[in-house]
Amino acid sequence: MISTAYGDMITAARIGLFLNSNGNDLERSYIKVASGKNVSQVSENVTDYFRAEHYSRTSDEYGKVTQSIDEVTGLIDYTEQSNRLILDDLFQMKGMVKDYYAAGATADQKATIEMQYNQAKWRISQTQDGASYDGREVLKDSSAQPLISVNTNPHEQDQRFEISFGADLVVDAMSLDITLGETVSADALDAEWTRAASFAAQLNGFRYGLSAQRKMSEVIAKGSDTAYNTIQSVDDAKEIMSITKKSIQQQAAMSMFAQKQMNQGGLLQLLQ
Repeated sequence: MISTAYGDMITAARIGLFLNSNGNDLERSYIKVASGKNVSQVSENVTDYFRAEHYSRTSDEYGKVTQSIDEVTGLIDYTEQSNRLILDDLFQMKGMVKDYYAAGATADQKATIEMQYNQAKWRISQTQDGASYDGREVLKDSSAQPLISVNTNPHEQDQRFEISFGADLVVDAMSLDITLGETVSADALDAEWTRAASFAAQLNGFRYGLSAQRKMSEVIAKGSDTAYNTIQSVDDAKEIMSITKKSIQQQAAMSMFAQKQMNQGGLLQLLQ
């Protein structure tokens, strides 16, 4: 009798342990399907949990880099539009110099051309003074203090992309004088045109550099997000099969547990 009772107790204990373990597995499968997360806490899988956290953090970091680059691109777009106005005025001024020194130009015609020339100079100056983006004077010398910068690598704070322009790229329209002679006036105008064109070229360089950096950041962000989802995504079919299997096992174990002939004392010890 003692041997039989002891055997019943061992069998019941094993069934109880199985019910407890299988019930926990069943609960985890239900949680995975409900939450959509394959690993939601460290205890489930230490390696996958921290890998998922790393990829999630990396995706967020490079996503922010992409947003910052978009903000800088907005400044470049505005600056490019403003500089184009200067180029347009300088182009018109080149034509004025030719007309001013054209054979047969009367004094009245020259006076009118000179007035238009000076008006163009004034427009350029006004464009430079009024070109402001979020409080930044984008068409002025910014060599001492960059207009804006963006951290292109969240793991290296010193790795920054800066936007600035030196004094050699800033047009000095007010120094131009159409009355100094055709060659002198044309050469001076060409020099200012070169400044504005070089300014535009540097803008394009910034744009291409940021575009390449944005593409790389976007690839890293999306790749990290995909890696995170690969680790975290629940295989619904697999989990549902697991739920079905564990449910059948749970019901079978419960049936065995209920049908097992045990004395009350043994049952109480098992449940404690």
